[in-house]
Amino acid sequence: MADAGKTAGNPPGPDSATKRYKEEYAEFIEMAAHDLDAPLRKLGVLIEKVAAECEQERRDNVEAYMKRINRCLGDMRSLIDSLTILSRAGIGPGTISEFGLDTVVQEAWRELQPAADDKKAQLTVEPLPAVKADRVQCRQLFRHLLQNAITFGKKEAAPLITITAEVLPDAEKEKWFKGQEGSDYYKITVEDNGIGFRPEYAERIFRPFVRLHGKSEYEGNGIGLALCRKIAENHQGVIYAEGQEDAGARFVLIISQTSN
Repeated sequence: MADAGKTAGNPPGPDSATKRYKEEYAEFIEMAAHDLDAPLRKLGVLIEKVAAECEQERRDNVEAYMKRINRCLGDMRSLIDSLTILSRAGIGPGTISEFGLDTVVQEAWRELQPAADDKKAQLTVEPLPAVKADRVQCRQLFRHLLQNAITFGKKEAAPLITITAEVLPDAEKEKWFKGQEGSDYYKITVEDNGIGFRPEYAERIFRPFVRLHGKSEYEGNGIGLALCRKIAENHQGVIYAEGQEDAGARFVLIISQTSN
C-alpha cells in the first residue's frame, strides 16, 4: 500500500511530521558541519606549510599553497551562501506576481552563459505558461536545474537541454494532489542528455549536501536540488527526478497555476 504521507493532499499526522522534521534537521546539521569541517582542516594544514616555507623563504611553494588556501576559502563561502539561500527559502514564497516562465528561464540561462558556452550547451524551450508565483525563487529553481544539466554533461557530448510544459493530466493530479482536484497545475519537464544517475538515487539527490560524484570530478556543494525542492514546496508543488546511468536525467516540476 502506498505511503499516504507522500501525497500532497494527504500529509502525515503532526507527531510523525514532527519526528521526520527533527530527524531531517539533525541529519542536515551533521552534514553541514561535515562539509564545513573539511576545508577548515585543509586550511589548518596549508597554513602550517606556508609558515614553514616562509621560514625557509621558498616563495614558489608559498604561492602554490596560497592558491589552495583561496580555493578552500571559496568553497566555504559558496557553502555558507548556499546555506543562507536554503534557509531563506524555507520561510516560504516572498512576493507573488504573475509572469511567464519563459522569461525566468531565459534570465537563468543568461546567468549561466559562460559555463554554457564553455561546454557548448544548447537549450531548447517550448512555449511555457504564465503563473502567479515568487519570480525570484522560480528563477533560482530553473537556474539550478539548468546548471545541473550543464555540470553533469557527458565529456564526449555537448549538453542538450529541453524544457517542455503541459497541463497536468487528471490521473497525475489524483496521484499528487488528492482532494485538491479543483486546482489547476502545470507539468514542466527539464530533460538532458548527460551522465544521468541510477534510479535508486532519484529521491536521494534532493537531500542537502548529497553528491553522487566527488568534487574533483564535478563542481557543486550539494545544495541546488535541495533548494529546488524547497521552492516547489513553497508553491504547493512537487518536483521529482527520473534517470538512468549514462542516459540523461529528467526533472519534473508540478506547479499550481496560482500560488498563494
